[in-house]
Amino acid sequence: YAAMPYSSTSPSVSLRIYTVSGREILLLENSTLGIGSYSASWDGTDSMGRYVSAGTYFCKLQIDKWSVTKRITIVR
Repeated sequence: YAAMPYSSTSPSVSLRIYTVSGREILLLENSTLGIGSYSASWDGTDSMGRYVSAGTYFCKLQIDKWSVTKRITIVR
């Protein structure tokens, strides 16, 4: 992966899960983080704590104005 371009030492970071239709189902992270390594995990639930159906979802990481989206497949 290419280096993440951001201009501050404490960039705004968000990590969101979406359905294939583009509906946001969960906001995992939305904060300002300092430089360093971070990790996050998703337990397969939506914002109401309900387990989502098996299928394809998208995870979007946004750091300031830079973003990357990855596909996630849940198999139950």
